[in-house]
Amino acid sequence: MQVLLVHGYLAPAAILWPIGFALARARRAPVYFDYPSRRGPFARHVPRLKARLAAMSGPYAVVAHSMGGLLLHTALMDFDGPWPTHIVHVAVPHAGSAFARRVDRVPLSRAVVPALAPATTGVPTPKHCCPVGTLAGERDTVVRPDEARLAGASHQTLPFGHNELLLRPATAAAILHFLQHGAFAEPG
Repeated sequence: MQVLLVHGYLAPAAILWPIGFALARARRAPVYFDYPSRRGPFARHVPRLKARLAAMSGPYAVVAHSMGGLLLHTALMDFDGPWPTHIVHVAVPHAGSAFARRVDRVPLSRAVVPALAPATTGVPTPKHCCPVGTLAGERDTVVRPDEARLAGASHQTLPFGHNELLLRPATAAAILHFLQHGAFAEPG
């Protein structure tokens, strides 16, 4: 199975390499969706993600980080291509982020960071097509754990910060568990 990895705002696809390496070791082929998140409005990137989703062959899953998850929500709203079998959102501000709202209040912030607007309020969430999981970081000050929750989704909180989540083996292990079982392991 292929796993499409979608990075967040201000990050390159390379930030997802630790997760990609873990997926490859588990015989799940990582596919990276890279987009220039710092350029242009958020909506500019939606058609490219839709095209990438439509081009996925065979069963596939998606792992999206932060604003990449909002981009995925938007791409799936009226998507008529092959849907993923599983979706894992890592630190995605589904209903918005208090941090993004604070940044948005800074004069000229929308002119400097035009793609930030969706993170202030979130975006509509498509009807769940498959098992959906949300991971949050206890020390995340960009997307708090309560902002990363999504109704009806399996949820797990790990003891990490926003981007740190992407670098830790425990995150990759949680994602692999979710892809195999359709839910996160019970904390124990």
